[in-house]
Amino acid sequence: MPVKTAAKLRENGFFITGDLGKFSDDGYLSIFGRAKDLIFIGGYNVYPKEMEDVLNDADGI
Repeated sequence: MPVKTAAKLRENGFFITGDLGKFSDDGYLSIFGRAKDLIFIGGYNVYPKEMEDVLNDADGI
């Protein structure tokens, strides 16, 4: 496992993605932002907005 990936993986199984969110009083999770605006994937720099655009254009999502 790459060093930076391992640094984001917690012992309890959670992976720190950098997304910011909070739970409502009735248990719903709302995502409202990101800690960073750039994701490094396999040596590529990817902006989350690019991923959102692809997902928004996909049928069924």
